[in-house]
Amino acid sequence: MLSSPWAGSGYGQRVRQIRSLHSGVSQIVLFNGNGDTLCDRLIFTGKNDFFDIKAKTGKPVYIPHELVEMEIFMTDREANPVHATFSLSIRDGANEVESNHTVVTDLLLMSEIKGFVRNPSYYFEDNDDVRRAALDVLLMVQGWRRYSWKQMAGVEPFELKYLPEQGIETNGNVVAYNMFGRQVSKPKVDVGLLLQKNTENDDMGGSFVETFETDDQGRFSFVSDVEGRWNMILNVKEKGKVKNYRIILDRVFNPEPKRYRYADLQVNIAEKNHIPEDDFEEDTEEDWDSFPVAYQDSLAKLGIDEKVHYLEEVTVTARRRTRAQDIYQNRSTSVAYYDVASEYDDLYDRGKYIGDNIHELLKNMHPDFTSISGRSGEVMFFQGKAVLFVVNYERVDMSSSFDVYRYKNIRLQAIKSIYINETVNAFCQYTYHPSPFFKCTEVSRNWCIVFIETYPEGEISVDGAKGIRKTWLEGYSAVNDFYHPDYLTLPPAPDDYRRTLYWNPSVTPDETGHASVQFYNNSRSMNFHISAETVTPVGIIGIYRDD
Repeated sequence: MLSSPWAGSGYGQRVRQIRSLHSGVSQIVLFNGNGDTLCDRLIFTGKNDFFDIKAKTGKPVYIPHELVEMEIFMTDREANPVHATFSLSIRDGANEVESNHTVVTDLLLMSEIKGFVRNPSYYFEDNDDVRRAALDVLLMVQGWRRYSWKQMAGVEPFELKYLPEQGIETNGNVVAYNMFGRQVSKPKVDVGLLLQKNTENDDMGGSFVETFETDDQGRFSFVSDVEGRWNMILNVKEKGKVKNYRIILDRVFNPEPKRYRYADLQVNIAEKNHIPEDDFEEDTEEDWDSFPVAYQDSLAKLGIDEKVHYLEEVTVTARRRTRAQDIYQNRSTSVAYYDVASEYDDLYDRGKYIGDNIHELLKNMHPDFTSISGRSGEVMFFQGKAVLFVVNYERVDMSSSFDVYRYKNIRLQAIKSIYINETVNAFCQYTYHPSPFFKCTEVSRNWCIVFIETYPEGEISVDGAKGIRKTWLEGYSAVNDFYHPDYLTLPPAPDDYRRTLYWNPSVTPDETGHASVQFYNNSRSMNFHISAETVTPVGIIGIYRDD
């Protein structure tokens, strides 16, 4: 590529400029005075510019729940210490899923190309001719452009369409309904905002009050910079009087579900943890009757005179599952789950009015809900099956209309969550009928269960007054500390199967490039899998290498 367009006295200088580029993908463009591109391509530079991060422990093997002390060292290619914050992850090495992604593959390579790459680390395993050629082909085939080159060349002006965000922007619209049921925007009305933060003790951790006016289209917006979930109360006033207008927020958007390819679902177990097949005996049917004879014979060869006694066969009866276990079982086997408060809020922002009708709520939440009007009222169906509503996991007498339709007396504000369950076990567990001819397993084929969980009496939210919208504002996610058990003060947990033993996104070494961390081992780990990565302030990549 460089031979023809770049030939001449400046060729060597241009090659030196390319070599001086930082590590990563760079775009080389040859253009004329009009900004027209004559040729361009992507190149990857600096494959060997990364420095190493090393780690060592005080012992080769640690017993379960033992305190592990690990030393981390960062040095450049000339063995000079590197003082830069790095991220560190230490995982159980048993059955470790091999990851082909690092800061090099994802930040330097994958962010600049389009499409799926099955094994991106392959291109950085070595710097030989084969991998250089393969990386070259990858950049030519899957390279993509994110900007107009004429704007970069100064031929076309660059116009900034969107300003950098200053916080979380919330947009909304104030509407009213005319006599035909159509929405009419309400311009130049005042919208009051109250944000309140609840602490763990239900005390108000802070509050913000603000008032703004809608524009000519009845729209408003405000910017907030908060963490966590905040209670948000909005009200509308026109000429100082409270108005019963509808406040619709522009937040009904969900990302499309990602369809994973077959290659995305494949995982590889690290080879260093692979156990040869020869270490396993063939899984054949055991002759349990011959086992005591063989055992007694082996004791005799050792000179141990011990008799083997047979025990009578016993039947072990397990304890009945607790209510909490039953609830967990029915939740985990459900085909769908809904947070009613969130669903109700989304429907509100879609401009739909469902009042206090649970049937309308269900039909709007899931398209497979339908209803048929009968003598006893409206009957709900889910995918062609009749729906039986179970409130707070209390059994339903199917012969009692009062018991079957008891759910209709529950206010939507009092419902916390809804689960849809189609299993036979759930239907038989929470229904009964006094008739001796009632066969639960046969009837269950035509029914499904909708579990309704309600809030405790003191936690039911109160409906907003006229012209008031009660909802919440999702702020930035609060930073949480990774949990590290302290077995110096806690008793060792025999079922501690943590796969990640230590995680810290910000480990800061001293001036000599040295850092030390401590953590407790789990119940089974015999070796550790370490991932440490960093990007220095000058853009140099550091990754962990296991010697």
